[in-house]
Amino acid sequence: MRSLWLCKKARRKWALRPSVERSGGAPPEVVFEVFEPEAASEVHPGTVSRAKATCPCCRTVLPPERVRSQLAAEHGGADVIFDEDGDRIGGARMTAVVTLRPGERGRHYRLPTDDDYAASPGSHTYFDSRAPIRAPTVGPQT
Repeated sequence: MRSLWLCKKARRKWALRPSVERSGGAPPEVVFEVFEPEAASEVHPGTVSRAKATCPCCRTVLPPERVRSQLAAEHGGADVIFDEDGDRIGGARMTAVVTLRPGERGRHYRLPTDDDYAASPGSHTYFDSRAPIRAPTVGPQT
């Protein structure tokens, strides 16, 4: 993640705070917290810079070539992988959900739930069945 900021507006600053949980013999897991930073220095700088990625668990820095090969193997890494029961078992991971509240201005942020992931396979089916969206042409037409 290049940035852990969710919102940097003057009166509405929100960010993600990562932490690494290690339990028993299981692999470490990165968990997030949505918080309101009082200062920019409270926000982690992110895990990707100049195509290099830093593992948040062991702090190993992966060179750009390795990052590119991993992304190529995952076809860009943006797809979630589900098992036959619809549970996420790999691939992309939701880090935050943006919500709107009736009668309130602005966006609100929360961590994803199992219900958010449950909606994901259906959205893939829906969007895969639609025609591609074409970007509008900008500038003079010839």
